[in-house]
Amino acid sequence: MQRRGTQGDAGRRGGQTSHPTASRPPLAIERTPTGYVLRDPLLVRLAGIEAVPLPFTAQARPAVVLAHLRRLNPGREVRFETAPSPIPARGSAHIPHPSP
Repeated sequence: MQRRGTQGDAGRRGGQTSHPTASRPPLAIERTPTGYVLRDPLLVRLAGIEAVPLPFTAQARPAVVLAHLRRLNPGREVRFETAPSPIPARGSAHIPHPSP
């Protein structure tokens, strides 16, 4: 939440004003075997929080998750990222690597 008068004060002093979310890094959504998590570099830097579980099960369609997060964060870029170390779901089919 922006403090009242902050942007106006900068304008009266001749300072530059910018959209409060213009310099924020994008929000990254990752799918896990049990659902989805949100990664925000600002939360890592400010509070040490690496990932925030989202209230979506693994069965939720990625487009639905993305649409909800974009609607709730209109001033931020929201995108899907691949997990840094994907862990296959228990009982998932083995996908062989192509032979060289």
